[in-house]
Amino acid sequence: MKNSKQRRKEIKEHRLVRARKLAQATIREITGRPEIELSDHRKLEECGGNGLWPECYKDLEFRYRDCGSLEAWTAKQQKWWYEEAKGHLDSTAIRCRPCRRKEQARKNGARRVWAEGIARKKSAGS
Repeated sequence: MKNSKQRRKEIKEHRLVRARKLAQATIREITGRPEIELSDHRKLEECGGNGLWPECYKDLEFRYRDCGSLEAWTAKQQKWWYEEAKGHLDSTAIRCRPCRRKEQARKNGARRVWAEGIARKKSAGS
């Protein structure tokens, strides 16, 4: 029978062997999914963060906030958002395009009403 020190050593060696196998395999072999994009850490460094960048992107399923439809944020879209558009690493998509346009129109309308109110106050005060 092994003592606890020997058992911990055996577990540690087993984990190291497993980690080496995983490191040698490609992401596609590990997951079996083609929807994975490897991240480019040089581009992510420009976005900031503290070095905790993702190793790869994979498709994420989520529900939109306003309409509730189920969509997938593809790995290619994530790669573009984080590496090319320099989006924040904690950000995710929450609205579909039509809902995003409705929200922008709502905000623009609110800004217009606010600006008209300010203009009325200025003209009444003069």
